[in-house]
Amino acid sequence: MVSRICFFVVRKYCYEVGLRDYLQDDEKSPDTLGISLEEMSDELRENLQTADIVIAKGQANYYALSECRPKAGGKIACLFRTKCDYVSNVFGKNGKVNLAVIL
Repeated sequence: MVSRICFFVVRKYCYEVGLRDYLQDDEKSPDTLGISLEEMSDELRENLQTADIVIAKGQANYYALSECRPKAGGKIACLFRTKCDYVSNVFGKNGKVNLAVIL
């Protein structure tokens, strides 16, 4: 049973799919693409470490969360559309493709 979920997504998407109740307090947006591991709040860092599953949207969050995978407590699911052939090729694909990846 999943009891704690941490989302790394644009807030409006959570509203659109009915996940409003799972959102934490607003995280200040850093001047980076994706979540900034250096600038994240202590609360977000704790959520990352204690969540059963982290759900992240976007290729930039995939990059950032790949780096901090050892610090996450549970699974990390990344949902994104590749932006270039290089990244698509890593997953054995060509062109821009939609992916769901578990880190």
